Amino acid sequence: MKNVIFWFSGSGNSKYVATRIFEEVSKVDEDTVILYIADLIREGKMKFDIEHNGSVGFVFPTYFWGVPQIVRDFVSNLELEGITQETAIYQVLTCGGSTGMADKSFSKLLSARGYHVRETFSVSMPDNYCILLDLMTPKEQIVPLLEEAGIKLDKVIPAIISRCVKKKNNISGELLIDRGVHPKLKSRLLYPLYKYGRRTSPFYADDKCIGCGKCVKVCPMDIITMSEDRPQWKKGRCTQCLACLHHCPVESVQYGRKTQGRLRYVIDPYL
Repeated sequence: MKNVIFWFSGSGNSKYVATRIFEEVSKVDEDTVILYIADLIREGKMKFDIEHNGSVGFVFPTYFWGVPQIVRDFVSNLELEGITQETAIYQVLTCGGSTGMADKSFSKLLSARGYHVRETFSVSMPDNYCILLDLMTPKEQIVPLLEEAGIKLDKVIPAIISRCVKKKNNISGELLIDRGVHPKLKSRLLYPLYKYGRRTSPFYADDKCIGCGKCVKVCPMDIITMSEDRPQWKKGRCTQCLACLHHCPVESVQYGRKTQGRLRYVIDPYL
């Protein structure tokens, strides 16, 4: 492999960004692949041969101003053979406003594996977090925010191609990340709460459930099963992507009492 893009997404924001990057990088170099992290974990594929002059991208959302657990698990077992100083590694974080220090946390995870991030970017997208705190982006702001995200990507993608694919140094990725105000404080105080938000015991399907099994199909950790036409969460913790909740076609999946009546969001209807 010469150029590989690893991605993870719950409601589709990071998938959209990763796909846009893949489409444009492929125009420059056809030897480019895009891989879904959840599929790789299911299949046990953790070892990849990378050409020394290639590029490796990671695209994922920020959770509690930190790194999703499924991405942490993937990186902790990742083996990239053929990596040299010429190999450009970059990360693109999607967020509901700012990233906090999530990029630094991810860089540290990679460094522990012997790999080093060269460039970091972020793209603000609609926020889909509707449990614990209702941080959902209001519906009327979704389309304008996606339009702004498209404009940001028009800057990010050329920077990736220039710095990571063509190996030119005329664009700095550091100018294209927004950590927000007090990023260290946010990440230090809020990311530890993530482990509590990952509890699955509050998940359930209410009486609107039609037993379609969509929640089972979209769960990246394969911890949902159907029992008597109702979903059951079979592990105590998940990565908290909320794919099951947001992709439910009848808005049946709930998290305790807090999500009743709250907006759901997946990116597809708005593109």
